[in-house]
Amino acid sequence: MIIDLVSFDDLRDSFPRLYRTVSKFFGYTSGTYAVDLAKLSDFTRGELSAWIRTQREKKPPAPQPVAEPVAPVVVKREEPEVIRELMDVSKNEERRRVALLLDQQARDEDAFEARLEEWGRSGLETTQENANAIVDWIKQNPQLKGYFSAQAADLAVAWLGPKGSNALTWKPQAEVPPLVESAEPTEILEPLPNREPRLPLDVDNATLRRASKEQAKDYLARVNAGKLVRPRGGFGSSF
Repeated sequence: MIIDLVSFDDLRDSFPRLYRTVSKFFGYTSGTYAVDLAKLSDFTRGELSAWIRTQREKKPPAPQPVAEPVAPVVVKREEPEVIRELMDVSKNEERRRVALLLDQQARDEDAFEARLEEWGRSGLETTQENANAIVDWIKQNPQLKGYFSAQAADLAVAWLGPKGSNALTWKPQAEVPPLVESAEPTEILEPLPNREPRLPLDVDNATLRRASKEQAKDYLARVNAGKLVRPRGGFGSSF
C-alpha cells in the first residue's frame, strides 16, 4: 500500500487530465482524501506521485489575520475558450455539441491511459521519465495540439522509440510479449476544424443520426473516398 493525501480540488485546477483519471478511479470529485496510490496503473501512479511532490514543494501561504465570517464566494472555474464560445450560445444544438465534445475527450483520454499500459506490457519501461516524454511530445506536436488519445500514444512511441529519436527506455528483450497489432491499419481520428470529434467509419446508425451537419459531411466524404475502416475491438498500433 502507498497511502497519500490528495486534494482533488487542487488536482482538478492544476492537472485536469490526471484529475479525470484519478477521480473516476477512486470516485472522489472534491475535497481531500487519503488514497492508495498502489492501486493505480504505473503511469498514472507516477504522474500523481510527481504532482503530490510538486504540491508539497510549494511555499505555504503566509498566515492571514482572522476576519469575521462572510458569505461564501463562488469562484467559477474557467473552461477552455473553445468550450466557452459554444456554451455562450443558447441553442440546444450547440449545447449538445459541447456535451459530445467533452464526452469524446474523456473517452479518448481513457483510451490514451489504456494504450500506455499496453505499451508497458509490451516492453516500454513504466517510468516517470517515459511518461513525461510522451506527454510533452503530444503537447508540442502541431497536429495533435495536446489532444490525448490511443492514436496519439502510438504516434508518440513511434517518434520517440528505437525507429525515431530513441528517447524512451525499454525493458530487456527477454520474455517481453510482442504488442498485438491490428489486422488492418487504424484510422487516426483528429478533431474537426470546429473541434467536434470525427465519427469513426464503423459508427452505428443511432450515433450517425445524432451527428451534426459538419460531422455527417466529414463522415460521408471519408466513406466515399474509400478510407480505411477502424477495426472493432481494442486499439491497434497505427504505425
